[in-house]
Amino acid sequence: MTFMYIPVLLISCLSVAAYVIRLFSRDTADTVFFVGTAAVLCFFLTAGINNRAFKIILVLLCVGYISVYFVLGNSLFALAAQKFSSNAVTFGFFDSLFNTAGIYDFQTLVYTTSYGGARLIGNQLVCGVSEIVKTDPDSSLVPYLSGRILSLFAFSGILLAKKDNLRAHLLIIAFMFISGNTTPVLILLLFTSPVSYFLLLLANFFSFFAANMLDIGGAFVVSPSVFEIFYHSENVIYLLAVSALFCAVAYYLARVVSERKK
Repeated sequence: MTFMYIPVLLISCLSVAAYVIRLFSRDTADTVFFVGTAAVLCFFLTAGINNRAFKIILVLLCVGYISVYFVLGNSLFALAAQKFSSNAVTFGFFDSLFNTAGIYDFQTLVYTTSYGGARLIGNQLVCGVSEIVKTDPDSSLVPYLSGRILSLFAFSGILLAKKDNLRAHLLIIAFMFISGNTTPVLILLLFTSPVSYFLLLLANFFSFFAANMLDIGGAFVVSPSVFEIFYHSENVIYLLAVSALFCAVAYYLARVVSERKK
């Protein structure tokens, strides 16, 4: 399914644009990225269908999907943030599922509002994981951020293990580290290699689990882009060493799975 590389690369470019917007307005960036992702996928998926009736059905489903996002999204994401943000591992798993659908509103709620916690720091009430960690780098909420950073490296290892279209994979990984957005990788492997997608979810689980167990100290404020990782993380060398290990292990496991499939 090599036709998926074109929409995925377009979504990768969109993720960088959304990151720039995110620096000024998270809500606007989340909406722009979701609608753009849904529109790109709908266009390219319908382009590969010759049956006119199926095309119309797919377009209607896409319109309905976007409508649900605008009509019910706020309440659904608030409910999800309330139920699934109690610990970093649970949050990381559901966040990746939402990210697969191009949705970052759940992540934004946990990172910037009281759904992610509230702390009284220096006589000031600070809400949201990223804001709390920014104010107090020793906070117990650091794994919510360092787990996401580890997952980026693990995802890179899994994607690099797929030797076909290596240049496209390197480009997608570059965009991922610039924007901190994992959606293009998740979508690509969901459509082209469901087994690898399952491996991504597994790697994501262990990334947040390890972040819970180890004092990695990885942090960011807006998005886990490479710029913010270097600027906000406490111990960059230690973080990079653990991240490189995760990337190597993920690469090895993905290669083993690929060889067994043959």
